[in-house]
Amino acid sequence: MAARTIVGAVALLALIGVAVYLLAQIPWEFTVAGVLALAGILLAVGHDAPDAL
Repeated sequence: MAARTIVGAVALLALIGVAVYLLAQIPWEFTVAGVLALAGILLAVGHDAPDAL
């Protein structure tokens, strides 16, 4: 494996770890509401778009 691939994988794991740590700091209700809000925004914005993501 190339060094660039290893560094990228470690950076991605670090970002995911920070996100999980921060999500653990708030009540689970806010996490669920945030995910539902983001899904609703994506649904509203990408309704007629062929490539919403």
